[in-house]
Amino acid sequence: MAGVPYYDVHAQQLTEQYESLEAHAVHHWLLDLLPTRDKAMALDVGAGSGRDAAWLADRGFNVWAVEPSAGMRQEAQKLHSGAAITWLDDQLPSLENTLSHAATQGVSFDFILLSAVWMHLAPALRPKAFENLMHLLAAEGVLAVTLRCGPAPVEREMYEVSEQEIRQLSEKYGATVLRCISAPDQSGRPEVSWIQMALRKDS
Repeated sequence: MAGVPYYDVHAQQLTEQYESLEAHAVHHWLLDLLPTRDKAMALDVGAGSGRDAAWLADRGFNVWAVEPSAGMRQEAQKLHSGAAITWLDDQLPSLENTLSHAATQGVSFDFILLSAVWMHLAPALRPKAFENLMHLLAAEGVLAVTLRCGPAPVEREMYEVSEQEIRQLSEKYGATVLRCISAPDQSGRPEVSWIQMALRKDS
């Protein structure tokens, strides 16, 4: 997945940036779609500073957080040391470590969050990534994906994203689009906007 070395080098700065936004405000668009059963399993892929993983843990989820950047994992674990989060060194598209742990423990996830990650994944790798996410998602589980639209920063490699691509992958791998919303960038960047999509895996 593109960009991991950048996140290692700039981990402290990026952590401060991400933590300046409250997870509840960032993800308010999907609150009514979150599973409500006690101790539901949640997977945060590309967990970054741990902000969202800690938020999910505070809401009662059993949370696994996947982050390929050692620098970001270190910052996240230091900042959210009190949260009940299982951290994994892994990345899309393979999610090899996550799939192995899940199989060993007989785990599937009621909710998977993929926030500001998809643009880092080359288009050719996305079908396998989506297939693996669907494999980890429980029947009738929810996958939330946020797509970054706008020019990439010069120092980071990003790829174009589209609502249509997610819809096509959903149809191919057995998921139904529940919600699709366009939203401005909460950090105030006028050149950046977001597409927020929630999918439910077919039973």
